[in-house]
Amino acid sequence: MLSAALREAALTPRLLVATDFDGTLAPLQDDPATVQPHPTAVSALTTLCHLPETQVCIISGRSLTDLWARMPAIPGLLLRGSYGAEVHSPAPPGTARATVDELHDRLHRALDGTLARLERKTLGVAVHTRGIPRKDAELSFAAAREAVRGIRGLREVPGFDILDFTVSTYDKGIAITEEADFFAPTTVVVLGDDPEDEKMFACAKPRAVTIKVGVTPTRAEFRVKTPQDAALALSALAEGRTLWATEHA
Repeated sequence: MLSAALREAALTPRLLVATDFDGTLAPLQDDPATVQPHPTAVSALTTLCHLPETQVCIISGRSLTDLWARMPAIPGLLLRGSYGAEVHSPAPPGTARATVDELHDRLHRALDGTLARLERKTLGVAVHTRGIPRKDAELSFAAAREAVRGIRGLREVPGFDILDFTVSTYDKGIAITEEADFFAPTTVVVLGDDPEDEKMFACAKPRAVTIKVGVTPTRAEFRVKTPQDAALALSALAEGRTLWATEHA
């Protein structure tokens, strides 16, 4: 059971918590600009960040600047944007910026007049189709793929009602591996909802509690239905970790 796994994870000597943002900490919305984290999740992350031998990291496809704008300032919380590529500075190198400029221009021309929405990021551009008819979404994705053909060094990251194009070679599996190498946890708790998060589940080690949010196929060991359920799981972990910290003070 997930509750038992979380109780055990809370007792580990060094705990790393890694989580996605959209669809995990925050309910998905038709307009990504309106997405906000669930208050219960924010409270749980705040508690965890204040505890000893505990590191919390949000790894998102959003730009680092966007994550900063959506999360309250929580001391100790590590944010990684652009699938983990952005950690400290949101400013891209000149070559990457020029490629993203070209990428955005091509997609804007190709999708002008459609129902699809573009989200410009630091290291890429996302095409959003949430809330529009499936046929229109498929046509928009096809037009987007054709428009970006020939741009070198571009990586395509599909998700739920989103097609992300990025110039970064990073993925979330690399990001969580780096965090684990640096922090040296004895247990990792990972939460995510989309195909890119499967890479986090695969790379989490040495001991991992992997939690899928949603109903699609997954390699995660456990599953919850909604971001609210994920927030409750984080709250249970924070409660157990607080008791552990009190006993080890």
